[in-house]
Amino acid sequence: MGYYVFFLGGKDLEMLTIRGLLERTGQKFYDKGLEWGAKASAYAEDIQFTLDWSKGGVPVLVELEIDIKLPETALVIDHHGDRSSEEASILQVVRILGCAPTWDQKLVAANDSGYIPAMLREGASLEAVANIRRRDREAQGVTEEMEKQAEEAVSNYREARGVIIVHIPHNKFSTVTDRLFSQWEDGKENLVVVCDTHGPECEVYYFGRGDICRDIKTKWNGFGGGQGFGDRTKNAFAGCKTAIPVDVVNFVVTQQVM
Repeated sequence: MGYYVFFLGGKDLEMLTIRGLLERTGQKFYDKGLEWGAKASAYAEDIQFTLDWSKGGVPVLVELEIDIKLPETALVIDHHGDRSSEEASILQVVRILGCAPTWDQKLVAANDSGYIPAMLREGASLEAVANIRRRDREAQGVTEEMEKQAEEAVSNYREARGVIIVHIPHNKFSTVTDRLFSQWEDGKENLVVVCDTHGPECEVYYFGRGDICRDIKTKWNGFGGGQGFGDRTKNAFAGCKTAIPVDVVNFVVTQQVM
């Protein structure tokens, strides 16, 4: 098999960590700084160039939704949606490069797969958890103004059937989830974040039961992941774009067992 050429998906701490690993090990990669939900078609020309001119280059797509035909030699790395039972993308990249994961890479992987509970299970200290979460928010482009807006939004949340509903004027939901995490019993969230960004569609995110996450992904053509995706007894996350965010909120609320 020839050498690898990587194509990187939506920007967060895991993707930045993957990029850093590729840089340190001298790998060829393309990174367009895409947002979550990025599609393989964003790199269609680059993938074709790799096939035509790289003489043995193997395309490796990392957390990209496959919306184009790929060559048979391509590798697709992901751990979301239907692949949520697989190890985190950073660990898959480490493995195919033949490296051993560092402690920091293990925590980044745990954070991306199972958020704070997974990092605690890995043996991370509270200080290490806070460090990873801060870096992840920074990687997602969170600003001080966004942090302040989230602080105010959290103080004004509403609750329905055990679901906490928060509206923020941007799409950096981690500013909400990080602030509310300590209040969830056994670390199990039940949270909807509506991003009121004043466009034709709003982003809506749910953090809670895995079966509800699966249904949101299906009903609203969204995305989702986490170790409990699809499992009623475990937690996961899902997100979608919709012109009628209240429909998603109402769906989540009506699915609750009182």
